[in-house]
Amino acid sequence: MTKTPDQMRQQAQEYRSLHNHMSGAVLTDAIEQVALALERAASELEAELARTRG
Repeated sequence: MTKTPDQMRQQAQEYRSLHNHMSGAVLTDAIEQVALALERAASELEAELARTRG
């Protein structure tokens, strides 16, 4: 199932909220990298949808 940009951004926020339950520099960086990747993917999908809608 393909996620919408809003769903991807919500998932990014959920990854960031893991900080409340876990700690450690490597884990913190990994969580942030996943969240950033989800946000980039959401932006790319929005741009693609905008192009196809013309």
